Amino acid sequence: MNIFSTLVSIAYSDENYRPINHLQTVLDRSIHLYSLTIDYLILSELSTVQINNKSIRRLDLISNDGHYYGSECISLIQSILGNQCEILLISIENRTIVLELIEKMSNLRALTFVCQTDQMDINNESSSSSAADDELFQWLKHHLPSYCSISRDENETAVIQLWIR
Repeated sequence: MNIFSTLVSIAYSDENYRPINHLQTVLDRSIHLYSLTIDYLILSELSTVQINNKSIRRLDLISNDGHYYGSECISLIQSILGNQCEILLISIENRTIVLELIEKMSNLRALTFVCQTDQMDINNESSSSSAADDELFQWLKHHLPSYCSISRDENETAVIQLWIR
């Protein structure tokens, strides 16, 4: 079996052409691949095949073309990639998904997310707004386990960073 020592990027110019079996083979042969940035449509298709790569620990699923909904997150949680994921970057539809990700992804230690229903970025353009005025931030503080710490990205207020100890 051929093994890739370096893999920087794979791009397909035809958005309708997604050779999932080829991608599965490339991922399985990339035995030192730590981080994977992937479109949510491709990830949903990848959930239909068995990925045997054990080195992927970071998933970047933040994309400009969609948010993950509850059922898509369940598929991610139940996948091999979701099970071994330690660092997750994701756009989500609703805040309760955060709780589910933390509870079910046993190896997760850092979560960076954008929530579609978050109003902080829309309502508070100035960086001087306080965490007390931040409804989502307060909701997360109330609902997250005590071993989690949260902050908003200083440069991109729509982005929330969460660390799990």
